[in-house]
Amino acid sequence: MKATRDDVVTADVLVIGGGLAGGFASLKAKEEGAKEVVLIDRAKMGKSGCSAFAAGVIAVCFPEEDNVEDWFKLTVELGDYLNDQDWVIYHLNEAHKLVKEMETWGVAFEKTKEGKFERRLMRCASDKEPTIKQIMFHGPQMMDTLRKKVLARGVKVIDRVRITDLLKNDSRVVGAVGFDTITGEFKVFKARATVLATGGTAYKSLFASHKMLTGDGHAMVWRAGGDLMHYERGAHHATCAWYDLLGMNIFVSLGAKFVNVLGEEFLADYDPVFKDHTKTYIYAGAMAMEHRAGRGPIFFDMTHFTEEELRKLRTVIPLSVSMMERGGIIVGDKFVKKMEWVPTNFGNIGSGGGAKIDLDCQSSLPGLFAAGDAACGIGAGTYGFPLIAIPFAITSGARAGKMAVKVASASPDVQINREQQEKYYSDYVSTRGRKTGIDPEHAIIRIQEVIIRPDVFLISREEAIKNALKEIEEIRAEEIPFLYSSDVQSYNLVVDATNMALCAEIWIRCLLTRKESRAGVMREDYPFRDNINWLKWIVVNKGIDDRIHITLQDVPLERFRLQPVRNLTLHPIFEAAKRRGVQWG
Repeated sequence: MKATRDDVVTADVLVIGGGLAGGFASLKAKEEGAKEVVLIDRAKMGKSGCSAFAAGVIAVCFPEEDNVEDWFKLTVELGDYLNDQDWVIYHLNEAHKLVKEMETWGVAFEKTKEGKFERRLMRCASDKEPTIKQIMFHGPQMMDTLRKKVLARGVKVIDRVRITDLLKNDSRVVGAVGFDTITGEFKVFKARATVLATGGTAYKSLFASHKMLTGDGHAMVWRAGGDLMHYERGAHHATCAWYDLLGMNIFVSLGAKFVNVLGEEFLADYDPVFKDHTKTYIYAGAMAMEHRAGRGPIFFDMTHFTEEELRKLRTVIPLSVSMMERGGIIVGDKFVKKMEWVPTNFGNIGSGGGAKIDLDCQSSLPGLFAAGDAACGIGAGTYGFPLIAIPFAITSGARAGKMAVKVASASPDVQINREQQEKYYSDYVSTRGRKTGIDPEHAIIRIQEVIIRPDVFLISREEAIKNALKEIEEIRAEEIPFLYSSDVQSYNLVVDATNMALCAEIWIRCLLTRKESRAGVMREDYPFRDNINWLKWIVVNKGIDDRIHITLQDVPLERFRLQPVRNLTLHPIFEAAKRRGVQWG
């Protein structure tokens, strides 16, 4: 194993993560005058993470066509009033500009005969409530185009280096350390300002795009003493039980239907307004309740799709269509089978859990900014409503890049704390050198077995959550310190397991803290949304004892325009389950 702890890469702005958020951050940093912009990706920028696997749609408000006030109101309502409403306004006024900029780079979108963006109703939109509309881009081509643009702009892109920790001098972030995932070389980066765009925490779930989303950025922020927020908001989604399949949003927008084993289109009972266009946590909760009532399994029906609708799918999500063709779901120009569909733990992708940021994407640590799913998504990614990962990655990434340049320009030449650097190097060498112990894959499977239980991540109860917490604490205490790595690839798994275990404990503790049911938090023992006592943000950080500390902050509604009704209301999943004769509680 080679080590280069004395070879330091310097940057005005260091961007960690090569998805949409990181790409936009690096481009805007260059536009604002930063000379040295370095972007690091743990795999290959443009080919890894959520952005590369995005399912072809972006929810975007066009002020020249839409009523921005309607978008704003619906966004806040669907976020259950826990959004930062200032961020919502900013996001709605910026996203369309950035999408149009992407088109000038060569990103291809579906267009009407008149040359306008083709727009369709998406999740959280229906004939009764048609506010939210999405546009469609042509699959992997988006990230290929972004990579070319980033390189052409003069950004230094470093592929296949995984960042593990932030460097600080006093309280200020001054860079990061990591390792080359091919050679194993230890890497050091010094920066006047750093943008964290590492994605969220998905615990290596069912989706291919989530295998690399192990909470790296969130864990780095916590270990550096920064604040995380909204971490109780574990996201829910639904997917094919047979294949690792993406694209549910566009499937639904084209008219796909959910049916239970009796052939009933049951979602209208769980969400009378949006029906099959409902929020992701409603999908997951409703499926769980239907199974509990003996009306499972659940199927996804696209057998009525036309040739033109299938053509759109081939253009927008070609990978998913190819998979369905190989699996015999699509034959020729026709869907010939329904697919079994199941709820899945989506981690906190698009749901809001991440580094606490302000309107400038500044984290609680000076010198560190966060964007996309690395950030807490306070304006555009809360609780599974439609303005989720892709559009927030765009607006927050662009904002973070611009603001990072201002901080970098005003900063003297920062210095790395050599003692801290040497500690990280020593830790790296000792862990890489451990050839016996516990297999990291064993720890990863144990973590997954704890957090994917339906009575923990889906319809939860305090006893089950406490049991999960006990198990995760045991894993962190008795397994993580003894993980071994025989080579650099297995060391990657050690880092995966370490970060996953930390993020899992943070999530479970935050879930245990929120004593209500609000959107994706569905607790049988607290089935009411409590707008009297629980209009609160949950903030997490590391105390001087290196333990997880949780504080509650009142949502600053006094400075926001839209106000919730201060009452108790039964969560829609429990209310609908009661109507459909499902036992709970």
